[in-house]
Amino acid sequence: MNINSFVRSYTARNLNGEDFLEHVANLIERQLKEWDSVFEVIVKKFANYELIIKMNELSYRVDLSENELNYLQQKAPFALDQKVWEELQNQGLPIINGFGDYMDFVL
Repeated sequence: MNINSFVRSYTARNLNGEDFLEHVANLIERQLKEWDSVFEVIVKKFANYELIIKMNELSYRVDLSENELNYLQQKAPFALDQKVWEELQNQGLPIINGFGDYMDFVL
């Protein structure tokens, strides 16, 4: 999957935190579906945000406080993506390289 860094910078500056998280979650889901169509990404808001990635009976979860979300959004255009992908890798999700430039930006 290819991504435009100029558009991402604009998006990070102009969306509120929750909308930005939804945007990033949609991109993550698109990338995962390029690897396997069974992936599903769910965003929930309780006391913190939960990003849940499901693949058949497997699931991975990334928790983010509102402060952490806002910090990552302001830090760099791809900082939130990097945080999510690193958490997913730490939980054992295999990463496949060679599907566009998106993964080059985030890992």
